[in-house]
Amino acid sequence: FRLQKWAGAEQSFQQTVLLDPVDAKALLRLALSQNNQDHFEQVCKTLKTFVVLQPAHSKARLLLANANFNCGRYHAASSQYAKAAELYEQEGNQEAEMEASLGHALSLSKVSKPSEASLSTAAAAFSHAIKLATKNGSTENQQPVHVGHHLLHEVHQMYGELLLE
Repeated sequence: FRLQKWAGAEQSFQQTVLLDPVDAKALLRLALSQNNQDHFEQVCKTLKTFVVLQPAHSKARLLLANANFNCGRYHAASSQYAKAAELYEQEGNQEAEMEASLGHALSLSKVSKPSEASLSTAAAAFSHAIKLATKNGSTENQQPVHVGHHLLHEVHQMYGELLLE
């Protein structure tokens, strides 16, 4: 695992999980080795089990959200990003909370037929992420704030198009 031989690590952790399906440490390491090989479907399956065992594990929630996003499951990603943002807020980790908030908003904006409610939630999440970024000392020209403003603008355009339909 430490030598970054992901396929071998994955096999090893799969064996451990077969012997003990509730070994949280093995499940998390299995998911990380799967993620590092871009096996996002397997990551989702593994982490769904893990978060049942440890529902307040913020990093696992964020990893599960990213894997769902990479699989095109934007609703599932959105709910995991929201939960991760909530957990990071409780932990006082504003940088990770900002990342999760941006993911939450972005996943909501990717839904094939966004609703007025999902676009409103996306706009609120983008605004929150921008607020966190500026609170952490980012300026308008720095990437988190710039990206947040750009995506917020896109959500507002999508909202306008929805109203015209």
